[in-house]
Amino acid sequence: MIPALVLLLVYNLCCARVYAFDPERKDGIIGHDLLLDLLKRLDAKDDEIKELRGIQMRQEANINKLMMQIGEHDVNINELRKKLNEKDNAISEIDQNQKHNDKMLNELQYNVEKLQIENDQLRKYYPKCERRIQSLQAVMKKYMQRNKISQLVRQHKNPYYVDDKANPIGDTVERGLNKSTSAITVSLNRRDSDKKNRDERRHAGTDIVAFFAALTNNLQNLGVGQNVRFDHVITNIGAAYNPHAGAFFAPVSGTYVFMSTLLAYNGHNGHFQVVHNGNMVCKLYVAGAAGTTHDTSAGSFVLYLEKGDMVTIQNSDSGEWLSGDHYSFFSGFLLKEMEHNPSVVG
Repeated sequence: MIPALVLLLVYNLCCARVYAFDPERKDGIIGHDLLLDLLKRLDAKDDEIKELRGIQMRQEANINKLMMQIGEHDVNINELRKKLNEKDNAISEIDQNQKHNDKMLNELQYNVEKLQIENDQLRKYYPKCERRIQSLQAVMKKYMQRNKISQLVRQHKNPYYVDDKANPIGDTVERGLNKSTSAITVSLNRRDSDKKNRDERRHAGTDIVAFFAALTNNLQNLGVGQNVRFDHVITNIGAAYNPHAGAFFAPVSGTYVFMSTLLAYNGHNGHFQVVHNGNMVCKLYVAGAAGTTHDTSAGSFVLYLEKGDMVTIQNSDSGEWLSGDHYSFFSGFLLKEMEHNPSVVG
């Protein structure tokens, strides 16, 4: 109904324009031709509209298809993100395990170096111990010979000598005399042996122990418990300091004096400690951050060491730095040789 009304209005309009243009022609031929032309144009426009609608529908279908593909891609992206997070977590775990393994490897290397050093020390002192054992065996042999000779002399000089088995009183007296004589003999032999050993050490130069070593290069990313290896050895009388291990090994028992000065690296605060046989003795702190470019920390400490004890300067925290160039150094010397720790009571 509506298209018919539209066509009627268009027809009337065309007829009015034709009459207005040429009032002499009233037959309506031009208006009829114009109407037919308009109808053809309308049909063509309808075809175009249908074609455009078909294109629009196809485009909407393509859009829906693309939206579905985008949704599928979003799902795949979420899965990839989850897998990526899992990979990141696995990589973090691997990094942590690697750090732990590196720490264990450093500790194993340190223990191996320590055992090698101890083995070298034992090989070095084994001949001395063997000679000491031979000396003690000789003393014991001499003591046994003297004891036998004294018994024979007493039997020869004492006409009233009675066998020990038959006289318990004589047994008691004889044992007391033997003990006294043995104690005196052992005391004299020990005094002679100690004097001989002291003379041997004095002539060998082992009673003089002193060392002084400096750090040549800057140390970076130090591990926890890592020894500071003062590599430039300036003085090492007695060869008690090992620069490869960064450790001092006491050649004799006695009282030792140690000194150390450390220079901070620019931008890094450092925590270090003096360690005796794996036990912390005291700590050193050097400040290189918070506006302070370089700061030094120095100290001296006195320790009683048994023969073979180890003293080192170790790093306390991970990733610390320390300045070298001979600004950081470590030294010590034997103050007095002692067989036992006089500070221990009881």
